[in-house]
Amino acid sequence: MSSSPNPPETPPADPWANLAWWPADWSQFLPDFINTAIVGALVGIGLWIMQTVVAKRERRRLAESAWAHAQPLIRTAVSVPMERTAQIDFFMQYVENVLSSAKGMDLIAWRDALPENTEIAALESLVREAPALKHAMNDLSASVREAVDEILPGSASRRNAVRTHYAGWLLGVDVPRTGIFSASLDVDALMNQIAAHGQPLGYGAKYMRLLTEIESDYAELGRDEVPPSSRARRASAKWSKKRRA
Repeated sequence: MSSSPNPPETPPADPWANLAWWPADWSQFLPDFINTAIVGALVGIGLWIMQTVVAKRERRRLAESAWAHAQPLIRTAVSVPMERTAQIDFFMQYVENVLSSAKGMDLIAWRDALPENTEIAALESLVREAPALKHAMNDLSASVREAVDEILPGSASRRNAVRTHYAGWLLGVDVPRTGIFSASLDVDALMNQIAAHGQPLGYGAKYMRLLTEIESDYAELGRDEVPPSSRARRASAKWSKKRRA
């Protein structure tokens, strides 16, 4: 009985046969990869720019709407022009009215969304600088009191009169010469003596710099003031209710 012939051997399968998609020509693959990456980056940048523009427009819209409601409140707060008197703290009543009206307003966001709006910029500056001015006022007042007490010991009424004359001298406000002491007072000489005594000179310079900025901001808020319409007053009332809620 003869044996059957052995079947022919099957060659082993090629493990790379299923990877025919892999480019054998690297010179073509790399340019395609780079081009795809560039296109993807450009599309991503374009989408980011589009989203940024849309977000910016939305911030402007919200800021414009919020300011339309808030502006009548601020206009009312600055309806009385700021006038200097012979008191270092004369500005307090004006500034406090504005700070109270601006409470709860997102001024930084509004300023960034509406950079061309000079009223919002002035209001944000005033609110930001007001604490520094109050601090400078307290430092100046304490240093002047100390200087007057050392230069002019004696009657408390005389020291009070000198401090009033100093405030008028610093702020450029005329102080009435009432009483024998005030009538005979060499104001300029005594004021220069006080200013050069210890710290009043430095504190006075800082106080005047901050005060000038606050006065400028306050004036900008009250510039070309127009009485608010009935619609603006209603919007302002709604804004006030939201702030109290």
